[in-house]
Amino acid sequence: MQLQSPELLMNSVLLPSRLRLIEFSASHFTDLAKMNTDPEVMRYFPQNLNFEESAELLKRIMAHHQQNEYALFALHLTESDVFVGWCGLMVGFPLKHTSP
Repeated sequence: MQLQSPELLMNSVLLPSRLRLIEFSASHFTDLAKMNTDPEVMRYFPQNLNFEESAELLKRIMAHHQQNEYALFALHLTESDVFVGWCGLMVGFPLKHTSP
């Protein structure tokens, strides 16, 4: 088995047919905050986030991307451009843990 060159691997991009992965920006705030307050969406997370906590999360995501050149990405449906969530990698857990 022959391995691909590092240059090829570094330039690879995930292009799913039904989703677009977009770098988070301030324009995502309303959709992100709405998602973070939904109990059904957040049921496996430590807690729901209010608007201030969502704003802080978005700032951390964007700063992390600027500093590390990777972070979480906003997921949009290709056909409708509707925001449906996020995925990606970040150093540390993106949401603050709180004790009950």
